[in-house]
Amino acid sequence: MESELDKNELPLIGITGGIAAGKSIVSAYLRKQGFYVIDADKLGHRVLDPDQPSYQQVVDTFGTSILNEDGTINRPCLGGIVFNDYQKLAKLNQISHPVVWEMILTEIEEFASHSRQGLVFLEAALLIEAGIHSDCRQVWIVAVLPEIAIVRLKKRNHFTEAEAHARLKAQLSNEERQQYADIWIENNGTLPSLYQQLDTILAQMDFHNPF
Repeated sequence: MESELDKNELPLIGITGGIAAGKSIVSAYLRKQGFYVIDADKLGHRVLDPDQPSYQQVVDTFGTSILNEDGTINRPCLGGIVFNDYQKLAKLNQISHPVVWEMILTEIEEFASHSRQGLVFLEAALLIEAGIHSDCRQVWIVAVLPEIAIVRLKKRNHFTEAEAHARLKAQLSNEERQQYADIWIENNGTLPSLYQQLDTILAQMDFHNPF
C-alpha cells in the first residue's frame, strides 16, 4: 500500500555524507534534541530479510552464493560484490530504493507528529544517488577529508587500505555532494567541535518558517 503523503509537502530534512563522515553521530545528537530521525540504512537491511518481496529479487540477481546456510543473505559477501562493481551496485539500488522509500514515507506519517516542530530527519548514505534529496526540504551534508575517512575505516571496520579506498571510490566525492548542500557540516575534528556546529545550525533555524 502506497503512502498518501504529498511529496511536495514532506516535513523532511535529509542528512547524508560519505562513509565514516559521522552521519550517525549527527543523527544521535539530533535525537537528543527531540527530533525523530529515520535511519535509511536500517530500512535497507530490512529489504534483504527473507520475508521481504525484494529478497528473492536480490538472490535472483546476485546468485545463491550470497546466501548463508540458513538462507539469509550474507551482507558482507554482498557488500564485497557491489562495492567493487558500480554496475552491480546500481542493480542492487534499483531493487532496494523503491522499497526503502515506501518505508520512509510510512515512518514520516507515523512519527512526524511526535518529532520536534513536526520535522523528521532522514539519515541516508545514498540520499543523493537515490534521488531522495529532491523530496527533502533541506539537505545536510556531513563531510570528512578522505584521508581521515580512511583512518577511521581501518580502525572502525578493520578494513585494509585497499578496501577503504574501494569504499570511498564507490561513492560521490565531497565536491560532488557540495552542490546539493543547504547545510555543510565538517567533521574532521573533535566531537565538541561537531556538536558546536550543530548547535549553531539549530539556533539559526526559524522553526516557524524553517525553509
